[in-house]
Amino acid sequence: MHRLWLLILSFVLTLPVCGQSAETLYERSQELLAKKKYSKAWPLLKEAAKLGHPEAQYNLGKAYETGDFILRNPSSSSEWYAKSAEQGNSEAIYKMMMAYKYGYGVEPDPDRAFEYAIECADEGNIECMQYLAGCYQEGLATDKNPDKMVEWTIRLGKQDNPENYKLSSYITDARLNLANWYRNGEYVEEDYFQSYVWFLLFNESKKDLSYFKQRNIIKQIQGMEKVLDPGELLQAKVEAEEMLGRPLRNVDRLHEAEF
Repeated sequence: MHRLWLLILSFVLTLPVCGQSAETLYERSQELLAKKKYSKAWPLLKEAAKLGHPEAQYNLGKAYETGDFILRNPSSSSEWYAKSAEQGNSEAIYKMMMAYKYGYGVEPDPDRAFEYAIECADEGNIECMQYLAGCYQEGLATDKNPDKMVEWTIRLGKQDNPENYKLSSYITDARLNLANWYRNGEYVEEDYFQSYVWFLLFNESKKDLSYFKQRNIIKQIQGMEKVLDPGELLQAKVEAEEMLGRPLRNVDRLHEAEF
């Protein structure tokens, strides 16, 4: 019954939309969607998308992806995401990276996923940065490039942690990786000072990791503090705050594991 209702809804006719601008159609569709008047909103949203409105195209792609008020259609979803991405919509660019990565509505294509990843990573998308760093590390759709991998890991590690746990954990893992790389001289030259800087940044969001893993890392931090002199420890805090563009919020709990 639900499927039949969706089919009927997809073809329902409403007031004429000719002569209205894409922006007007899009705004009206959003007003109607907010009121759950799907049968009236759908034609307006689709017409705005056809007229080239990037947000309408993105939302149309999302509707086809989720099947919220029309039938799910992965192929149509990717088609409209692609149109929106062509106009520079960062969310649509991310969706196309994921589509080609996992083969949603398109054939899996690591090369195309990599191309979209570069675009959305430049826009500051956390998942795209994480994926791009992995591509350079593993040689996926590109040559292995440790320097590029470190570069994107640093850019990721400098992001502020969002509330979303998955995205926050990508940043936390990047900071911990950098701390370990600088301490061990892996991918970069050994540098205990830079290692400690990244441990301080890691500490800002360490609760993303398990309590027991935190306790092990705290021992590593305490070991670093025995190697660096007091002046270096103070300067590391300054440098960490410069990277984040704000004061460290959790430095008083540097030696405490958190739940």
